[in-house]
Amino acid sequence: MFQGTIPPPLRSIVHEHAASWEGDVWVGCSGNLTIERTLVDLQKRVHSNDVNPYSCALGWHFSGQPLDYRLKPESAEHLDWLEPYLDGGVGTLATLMLGTSWLDWVGRNTTYHQRMVAAYRAQWPRMHAETVEKLSAVSLRLGSFYPGDVRDYLREAVPADAPFASFPPFWAAGYEVMFRGIETHFDWPEPPYENLDEDGKQEIIDLVCDRPNWLLGLHYLDPGLEAYRVGYVQMTPRAVPIWVYASSLRSRRGLPSIVDTGAGRSSIERSRPRMRRGLPSRGADSNSFSVAASAAMGAVLMVWLFSLAEMGKANASGRLYKDDASERAWMTECGLPHRIFH
Repeated sequence: MFQGTIPPPLRSIVHEHAASWEGDVWVGCSGNLTIERTLVDLQKRVHSNDVNPYSCALGWHFSGQPLDYRLKPESAEHLDWLEPYLDGGVGTLATLMLGTSWLDWVGRNTTYHQRMVAAYRAQWPRMHAETVEKLSAVSLRLGSFYPGDVRDYLREAVPADAPFASFPPFWAAGYEVMFRGIETHFDWPEPPYENLDEDGKQEIIDLVCDRPNWLLGLHYLDPGLEAYRVGYVQMTPRAVPIWVYASSLRSRRGLPSIVDTGAGRSSIERSRPRMRRGLPSRGADSNSFSVAASAAMGAVLMVWLFSLAEMGKANASGRLYKDDASERAWMTECGLPHRIFH
C-alpha cells in the first residue's frame, strides 16, 4: 500500500537505535512514513517532514490535517469521475496513493495506456474502498508535519538536542519524476524547496550530525563519517546500496548485505561489530591485526584444501567426494579449488 518502503534490515537498525533515544523523535525526508511506522511500538511522539505531493498528503493526514488537493481544470475532461472520492480526508489520500500507479498514463494516445486507465476506472470503486479501509486501520499518529525543505526543517523546527533520523533521496529532481502524475493533474499547496547539489547534501549531513542523537542513511560511502558507520544494506546486486551512520555505534552482527563483486557473482558482506561505543572500529592497530589474521587463516585454508586433494574433492560444505580421488591438479593459484562449485 505504501510506496517506496525501506527494506526490513534498515527498519531494524532504525528501531534499535531509536529505542534508546529520549523524548520526541524528528524525521526528515519522511517519504512514505516508513521510519515513523517502524517506531509505533516504541510509543514515542514522532514529527515528520517532506516536500513531494504524495508524502505531504501522508504527513497531513496522519497529523490530523485536511488535504487540499483539487483536480486541475485541464484534467477534468479525463478525471472528473474522481471528484466524488476527493473528500479532503482519507478518501483523497486513497485516491492519491492509487493514482501513483496510473495517473501518469492519463491523456496518452497509445492503446495500452488507454486500456490501462479504463481498467482502473472500471475497478475504481472496489479498489478505493479497500484502500480507505486499510488506511483507516493504520494506528500511526504524528506529533506534527512540516512541509518544506529538510534544511529549513532542521534549522527552524527541530530542537538542537532532539533525536533525528533521515534517509534523504540524494538524486536530482527525483520528486518530480516519482510523482509526476499527481503534479500534472492536481493543484495542491506545494511547499518551496530547492533541488540538492553537492553543497546541499553536505549541508544536510552537517546539520544532522551536529546533535547528540542521530541516524542517517546515504546512497554512497562517506569517508568523513566512517567512524560512525553502523550498517550497510543492499538487498540484491542490482538494488541501490545504503550506508547507515549513527551517533551511537551499536553492533550489527549478522546483518547480511549483498555486494556485487563483478563477473556475475555476488557475496555477502556483514557490517563490522562495534565493540566499544563511541570509538571507531577501524584504526592502524585493528588493520594490522586484521591483515595478519586474514593471512594466517588463508594459509590454514590452503593447507587444508591441499590435504583434501590426496583424498578426493570437497564441495562448499566440506563434504568429500571420493569418486575421482586420482584427480589432483584442480587447485587454483589462489588456493581455492576451481571445481568446488561444480
